[in-house]
Amino acid sequence: RSLQPGSGTTDLLGSVYYRRFDPETQRSWFVQANFELPLQERSGYKPGRRFGLDAGLSLPFGSAWNALAQINLQQNKRVLI
Repeated sequence: RSLQPGSGTTDLLGSVYYRRFDPETQRSWFVQANFELPLQERSGYKPGRRFGLDAGLSLPFGSAWNALAQINLQQNKRVLI
């Protein structure tokens, strides 16, 4: 099955994003959450669920540059038979 494209499922995908900008300091930060939930599995294939969380901070670095610090977390969960 691993050689066939796709997982044989229809997936429910979702994402939430929030960004905050401070015009006084020109700093901004963001957080984003994503999920993938497989539905309607076929041929006995049971794909797992996926959740991701991203967060970042942008700081001005001179007049034309910004520094960006970002962290990305991802959890993959297997569905056991």
